[in-house]
Amino acid sequence: MELEVKKRGCTSSTMCVLNNNSYNYTAYSYTAVQTNNNTIHTIASHSHNSYSLFSSKKSQITLFIILGVVILALVLSYLYFTQMKKENLIPTQTLSEDIKPIKTFVDQCLFDTSLKAVMLTAIQGGSISLSQKNMYTESETGKITYGLKLKAKTLPTKIDMQNEIESYINTILPECTSNFSKFNKDVSAGKLKSTVKIADDKVAVTLDYPITVNSNTDNNAKIDKFQANIPLRLGHLHTIAEKIIDDQISYGILINLDKLHEYDVKVDISPLDDKTMIFLISDVKNANIANMNKANADNQQPETDLLFMTAIQFQKNNPPTITIDKEFVVKDGMSFSTKAIIGDEEAATVKLSDDTALFGIEQDGTISFTPEIPGEYDVTITAQDKEGMIATKNVKFFVVK
Repeated sequence: MELEVKKRGCTSSTMCVLNNNSYNYTAYSYTAVQTNNNTIHTIASHSHNSYSLFSSKKSQITLFIILGVVILALVLSYLYFTQMKKENLIPTQTLSEDIKPIKTFVDQCLFDTSLKAVMLTAIQGGSISLSQKNMYTESETGKITYGLKLKAKTLPTKIDMQNEIESYINTILPECTSNFSKFNKDVSAGKLKSTVKIADDKVAVTLDYPITVNSNTDNNAKIDKFQANIPLRLGHLHTIAEKIIDDQISYGILINLDKLHEYDVKVDISPLDDKTMIFLISDVKNANIANMNKANADNQQPETDLLFMTAIQFQKNNPPTITIDKEFVVKDGMSFSTKAIIGDEEAATVKLSDDTALFGIEQDGTISFTPEIPGEYDVTITAQDKEGMIATKNVKFFVVK
């Protein structure tokens, strides 16, 4: 945008002296002439003495008030249409009377199908197809995807869930529309393709679905864009499931119940077998959802909370083992050294202790000491892993002269 002020041969985009007064202009304060593509557009009409409105302070204030109103209107318009675009509410097509009932029908089918897909994705732990046999378990309620299996994080990502929901919609939606047989119209439809975006507070679905209502004239009614917003916090529940799984990777077989109570959702735990727990993450905030997609008939809302379930299979923890001879003969006054071998998947984290004054066992299992008093010494060596599993070993030491 180029701004110009012309008076008595004065031309400037930033400053011009008028009536012995200086006026500064910025990119946001412009006067009566706007130049665009070499074409002059008059924003305000003036008489031959067009700059006479600068002759008094009152006229200056009037100009800036007008400019302020114009700028404010432009800003508000920009914000309005930006927000409308963000919410996917800007109508992109002008609809004829023939196509309006078709659009309402497809919008409803899209919403219903998307809602089922979201709830099924959540209750099965992030997957609908469950295509990988060893990546899910079965409970009384159905199949549930493993979020953690034997210390490996297997929770589906948000992108995985988006792809699953898209595939479900693309497959199931035609069953809902049923070739538009309920309409007494000649309706033809092309191939459909859905796009899903999972946010923390909603799941946004857009659908490309070219539909034509054929008529005897050349003016066939067409539409190809549809959308649905499912106000369920699938993304938020998935994030919480990730945090729970990350914690369990650190905790092992222990479960920090206090940490589960810190979330803004309800988390329940149900044992499935001796090594698998089901975590049920329920979003009670969805019970009073009111802001449904206005394009959907009857302003429907889900009757139940969104429930996200994930299965965590713990690696069965066995107590550590201690390998060392049962008896040792040690000469009085002579240095002695041996080593207990600790068997555990995480041997480095096992804590060792003993109950004797003869020596102090080191954390790598080394026993080293010089006895000073002859006699028989019964010693118990204890090993404890980070999950609290304990193993003990009784060893007898004979100190002789």
